[in-house]
Amino acid sequence: PGAVEVRRVAPDRRPLRLAWEQVGLVRALCSGPGPVPDVLHSPHYTMPERVPPGLARVVTIHDLTMLTRPQDHQRVKRWLFTRAVRVAAERADALICVSAATAEALTDRLRVKAAVHVVSHGVDTSRFSPGVLPGDDDVRRRLGLGRPYILHLGTIEPRKRIDILMRAYERLGLTDVDLVLAGGAWPGVREQLPRISPPARHLGFVPEGDVPALLRGAALVAYPSAEEGFGLPILEALACGCAVVTTAGGATEEVAGGAAILFDVPKGAAGTESAVRSSETSPPAALIESLIESLTAALEAGLAGDGPGIAQRLEAASRRTWAATAAGHAAVYRSLV
Repeated sequence: PGAVEVRRVAPDRRPLRLAWEQVGLVRALCSGPGPVPDVLHSPHYTMPERVPPGLARVVTIHDLTMLTRPQDHQRVKRWLFTRAVRVAAERADALICVSAATAEALTDRLRVKAAVHVVSHGVDTSRFSPGVLPGDDDVRRRLGLGRPYILHLGTIEPRKRIDILMRAYERLGLTDVDLVLAGGAWPGVREQLPRISPPARHLGFVPEGDVPALLRGAALVAYPSAEEGFGLPILEALACGCAVVTTAGGATEEVAGGAAILFDVPKGAAGTESAVRSSETSPPAALIESLIESLTAALEAGLAGDGPGIAQRLEAASRRTWAATAAGHAAVYRSLV
C-alpha cells in the first residue's frame, strides 16, 4: 500500500485498446513522468511490437485454445490471438503461463525463443472459505435456490461441455437436486443446448460478491470443460470445501491437485477428443455417449460423498495463493532487469 502508482490510460473497448497498445502505449512509456520503465508486462496475449531500446517485454499466455480448439472461436478473434501468441513467442523477453499445461501446449506447438515461466493463479481464502457465513442464505434466497444443487460456474460456451453436463444430469434422474448454471452465455449458445427434464436453472451472470455463497451452498461443483488454461472456479470451489468433479488431464487436473473427482472418456471408446480438435463442430456420437456415461458416474460418486474429503480439498487450495502469484511475477521481472 502506498508503494505503487496506478495510472489507467488505455481505452476500454477492445478494438481501440488493441490499436492503442501498438501506438499510444509506446508514446505514453516514452513521454510519461519519470524514466522509461525497465519491464513492460502485457497480461493478455498481445504486446506492442515496437518499443524503446532496453525495454524488456513480458507477455502472459492463458491458454492455447485458439490453436487447439479453433472451432470454438470467432474467426477474427482466432486470427488475432493466434498471431499475437506467435509474435509473443518470437519477440517477448519472457512468457508467463498460468499453468504447466499451457506452457507445455505453447512449447509443443510454437517455436518459442523467450524463457517460459509457470506462475499459477491463486485464491483469496478470506472470501472463499468453508462453512456457512452470515449472508449466505440471503444470497441463495435472492437467487431462488432453495433445494440442493449441482453447480456449474463459468461462461456458457462450447468447450465447457454444458450440453454433456445437462445430459449427464438428466441421466441421473434426480427429483430433489437441481442443476444450476451460473454465468453469461456466448450469443446463440443457450439456444443450442438440449432440453432436459427436469430443466436446468439458468442464473445468468452472477455478481462477484455472490459467488462464494453460491459455491458454499452447492452439493457438488461440476466443471467438465474440454480444455482450460487454468480453471479458477475449480480452485475457488475447493477453497470453499466443495466437492468438485472436473476433467482428467490438462490444466483442470493440475489445478485440482488431487482433490477432485476426475472424469474422462473411457479407454477404448470409439472416437477421441483429438478427432474434433480441428474445424469440426459435431463430435462423433460414440464420443458424446462416452462422455455422458463417464460424467454421469462421476457426478453420482460426488453426490454420494466419494472422492477426496474436505481436508484434502482445503489443503489443495491452500497451495495456491495470490501472494505466491505476485512473488512469481516479481521473480520474472527481476530476471530481466
